[in-house]
Amino acid sequence: MTINLKKTIKWGLIIFAVFLYLKFGVVIPEKPSKTRIDQINSSARMTYLGESIQKYMLNHNGKKPNRLVDLIEDPELCADMQMVFRYPHHSVDKGDRIITNNVNLAEKYSDYILSTNSGSDILVYEKPNLWKDESVAVYLKNQGTMRMTNNDFQELLKTHK
Repeated sequence: MTINLKKTIKWGLIIFAVFLYLKFGVVIPEKPSKTRIDQINSSARMTYLGESIQKYMLNHNGKKPNRLVDLIEDPELCADMQMVFRYPHHSVDKGDRIITNNVNLAEKYSDYILSTNSGSDILVYEKPNLWKDESVAVYLKNQGTMRMTNNDFQELLKTHK
């Protein structure tokens, strides 16, 4: 091959690479926002709670727990209190340690609500209006955690009552 042909092929490949880059670009993922990271962490807790509730139901002939604290007090389950009672979403430094050491306060201020309807596939869900994007994480029996709009969640509640 001649030197000119090699240069032509080289430049042709460079031009082709630039074309591909301009056409399809290189997608650099955005750093997730603090809210998105909190939502991901909340969904992980939701999965932990849902799986703990399903284990509880296996140990109690299909009966759902009446309170979130039942997951902690169950001797066979011994769920992690920090996972069951997430610090209140909206508080920054307002005595979170005191709240989580008192199960009644922790139940009241938890970001999660236990579904006590025995016929519903909804096991646990986030309190609506926690997030600016108005999404709600829900754990459905045998389906796992899903995040949906508040409107979709309200429709889901209607069909699972």
